[in-house]
Amino acid sequence: MSAEPVTRSWLPQPTLRLTGTATVGGTEFDLTAYKTAPYYRGCLLEVDVMEERVWVESADRNTRQPLRFRDVYSDTGIEFAVTVDETSIPKERDLTLTEIRELLESHHSTVPPESSKWRLWLLVGSEMKRYSTLGIMFDDTEPYREGVALFFDPELPDDRRIRESARGKKLGETPLAFLRTAVHEIGHGFNLYHPRPTNTRCPSGRR
Repeated sequence: MSAEPVTRSWLPQPTLRLTGTATVGGTEFDLTAYKTAPYYRGCLLEVDVMEERVWVESADRNTRQPLRFRDVYSDTGIEFAVTVDETSIPKERDLTLTEIRELLESHHSTVPPESSKWRLWLLVGSEMKRYSTLGIMFDDTEPYREGVALFFDPELPDDRRIRESARGKKLGETPLAFLRTAVHEIGHGFNLYHPRPTNTRCPSGRR
């Protein structure tokens, strides 16, 4: 792949023309593409929240600037637009996967057909029945990987990898842990996997 500076009438600033080859299904093709922005085309994140829970947008840390959800992804070249759509989904404890899927079908908004952005939906719920998981990429029906759930109520374990002051607190009451979990699960929406084998069924790959 090679890059050449060019100017195009439909672009507001000089850009790059990328040329090279791509192989699809064993067949090689010549490829020409133009860089139109420093960001991935973008992602719309719709957040729906159960009663008595909240979407945590930012977290204080030991720096002058708080950590914001959108900043994490913008640093990698992905621009997020976040909309908190509903904040009063009837509360319910011990959610099952079936119930989470039903919430997706009944609460997520319809994507405009002209939208060119990726769309993800995130539920801030209570907790998952019989599991202590903090979040899950649960959507396995078409269109795939559009639904993520974060669980507000599970308590962080007594683990040396967790800051002592956060142990025993609910995930939703610990902003840094909440944002870390959100970034992790939404990463699965972009087909990113765990970086190394774990005792889960999730395949490993680059993360």
